[in-house]
Amino acid sequence: PPPRHIILVRHGQYDEQRPLSRALSRPAGVPDRDFGMPLDEAFPRLDAEQTLTPLGRQQATATGRRIAEMLRGALQEEGREAHVRLHVSTLTRAKETADLIAAELP
Repeated sequence: PPPRHIILVRHGQYDEQRPLSRALSRPAGVPDRDFGMPLDEAFPRLDAEQTLTPLGRQQATATGRRIAEMLRGALQEEGREAHVRLHVSTLTRAKETADLIAAELP
């Protein structure tokens, strides 16, 4: 079988919205370790506000171009492009990064 490649990418730079992070509230029964995490009541609002900065979008696009270059040789065989998969976190900044990377792939 042809070799497989696993490429791990972290999201691009994003706006942390520091004033919004102070608005988080920890519901009763949620341990401190979950404060600001998905179990926090304010998490969906906080996550939606944490979008990529212009630099973060440039980083993601450049990363997509670089990955496309790296995969070009591996995808020479007909039909191999069907085996390219992107697995992404549900965080807004991660989805935005993955969309920009995917736009650059074959």
